[in-house]
Amino acid sequence: MAEINKKVILQATLILTLTLAAYSNTLSVPFQMDDAGNIINNALIKDYRNFINPFAIGSGTMEYGFKSRFVGYFTFALNYWISGADVFSYHVFNIAVHLFNSMLVLILIKLLLQTPYCLFICKDMDKYRDLPFLTAMVFALHPVQTQAVTYIVQRLTSLCALFYLAAVVLYIGARICKSKKRVFYYVLSIISTVFAAKTKETAFTLPFMLTLTEFSFFTDNFKSKLKKLSPLYLIVIIIPLTIYGGSAKTGGALAESLSVANYDEISRSDYLRTQFPVIVKYLKILCLPIGQNLDYDFPVFKSFFNLRVLLSFLLLLGIFLFAIYLYKTSKSHPIAKLAGFGIFWFFLALSVESSVIPIADVIFEHRLYLPSVGLFLTVLMGVSYLTVKLERKNSNLKKYLIILTAIITLILLALTYKRNSVWGNSVTLWQDTALKSPGKARPHNNFGNALFVNGQIDAALKEYIEAVRLKPVYYEARYNLGKAYEKLKRTDLAEKEYAESIKLKPDFAEAFNNLAGIYEKGGDKQLAFSYYSKAIALKPDFPEAINNIGQMYESAGKFDAAMQRYQEALRIDPSYEATYNNLGNLYFKLRRFPEAISHYQRAIALKPDFAEAHNNLGNCYDETGGLTEAITQYTLAVKLKPDFAEAHNNLGTAYARVGRVAEAKIQYEEALKLKPNYEEAAYNLGLLKR
Repeated sequence: MAEINKKVILQATLILTLTLAAYSNTLSVPFQMDDAGNIINNALIKDYRNFINPFAIGSGTMEYGFKSRFVGYFTFALNYWISGADVFSYHVFNIAVHLFNSMLVLILIKLLLQTPYCLFICKDMDKYRDLPFLTAMVFALHPVQTQAVTYIVQRLTSLCALFYLAAVVLYIGARICKSKKRVFYYVLSIISTVFAAKTKETAFTLPFMLTLTEFSFFTDNFKSKLKKLSPLYLIVIIIPLTIYGGSAKTGGALAESLSVANYDEISRSDYLRTQFPVIVKYLKILCLPIGQNLDYDFPVFKSFFNLRVLLSFLLLLGIFLFAIYLYKTSKSHPIAKLAGFGIFWFFLALSVESSVIPIADVIFEHRLYLPSVGLFLTVLMGVSYLTVKLERKNSNLKKYLIILTAIITLILLALTYKRNSVWGNSVTLWQDTALKSPGKARPHNNFGNALFVNGQIDAALKEYIEAVRLKPVYYEARYNLGKAYEKLKRTDLAEKEYAESIKLKPDFAEAFNNLAGIYEKGGDKQLAFSYYSKAIALKPDFPEAINNIGQMYESAGKFDAAMQRYQEALRIDPSYEATYNNLGNLYFKLRRFPEAISHYQRAIALKPDFAEAHNNLGNCYDETGGLTEAITQYTLAVKLKPDFAEAHNNLGTAYARVGRVAEAKIQYEEALKLKPNYEEAAYNLGLLKR
């Protein structure tokens, strides 16, 4: 037993070490797609009271998702509390979950080999002792898992898998345990089932998976089996109760919650037909992980008799019938049942997202995370069986197989590391996706977003235009196109795109907010106020719009109303650095300098490259006699934003006051170069020349 334990520890250590190497380049991967909406911009996870009574928070789509995936969102809240918008802790957690899952796969296969069926019917199980290690290794290192691990919000998938695997492992542990601990394991299995159900709806299949396991590998009578399984079936009620209230038009709340993007109506029959070629595509990815894509351009099939649908259906039916055949032949070849079990695991674990529940995105790689366990088990069971057969004829075969296993392991590690490198930043990820799905609008839109954030506005504009060309009713792309035009000071075109996005989506609060900004800059304060108010009415927890209306109050001299709005924005989003800066400005006007300094410092802590906040903090230090600190802040402001004319002027004034005249002159001249009609800088420069 000591030798076995040492071997298991060595295997586990090897899996953990190689997996950490494969994911070592993911710790700074930025938030993608709906990460921000579910985490950074999600006010629900920022208030601990929502976790005390989650059923009191309302009934919108986001609120529904929060309640149905309570456990997953609680982990996001913990990460947010630890590091806010810094992605490091989120990735550490995701990788840790994947490592735990890899160990659970190792334990699961080991326990399956110790079930009554395998111990007493399969007489040569010792020949398959490396099967658990090989299955866990492939699971841990296969590049298809990157989306469930590296894509932060897909923790919901990997975390649900953790509780799912734990529930199966604990159930088997309870069934094979001979001591009183079996009750403890059984209770823990029930708890894990509850946690899985409150992490993601795909846990709906868990009681059925336990039934498959029970009837496949245990020899009790039917009544005894039913007694053990019935409490777990009662837990299934958790999910239907949670998803109650979904509209028939959208395919139900479950479909909406499973969707990570805009919900496009797909009929149940069309979705089911489409899933046949989707599952075949999944099998191809698992067997040959080349050409992975975050956002596949996959057609929706309208007819069962489409050749691709029909052939895919026949192939999948053949695989399913083969699993039944394996169960039937297990009487003469007992080991065949393990391979058949793996096939049934694959189909059952995939059934929620690949059946009749229509989801906006018909294909996503992260959906393979849990189902892949079954396929890897089947394939490696087959390989192990052939190896055992061939070893009898060639005694040197084992040596060659060890070398081959090492090569395959390194290839998987390299592919995973390379795929994670693509995830390294938003530009490389969405460039890769747009190249692989050139005819799909969303990759172009998201590539545009990545370029926009990177300051490549002209390049972003081209991607947004392409997205709108491919999908004229794509309101998000039109909104982003408006942002790009506004950044390029083409205000008339920006206004047109914002208005068009509102026409396509009348409750688009963000578009109302940006359109209000255009009206405010154009001098139409009344219309701007009206649009800001409309944005807040549509989205009461919209900190940016609340902040903007606060600025309007401040500019009108209504300081109390402005302060109230700023504080409201910060209650919704305590990490909104722009509001801290604005509150600092308000306190500065009120000559409450300590409070102004505190708020500017908070803004800078949240956004260290916030040039305006550095400049404003410099003004505060200047007013309170801290010229040295003021010069430091002004210097940081112009370093962060070289075209910041006001900061150059302020730095020049600070230099002049400490007698550094030559440097002051340089700063004034720079301010005037950037802003030729800057009267204050011209006046200050004139004073120096006198």
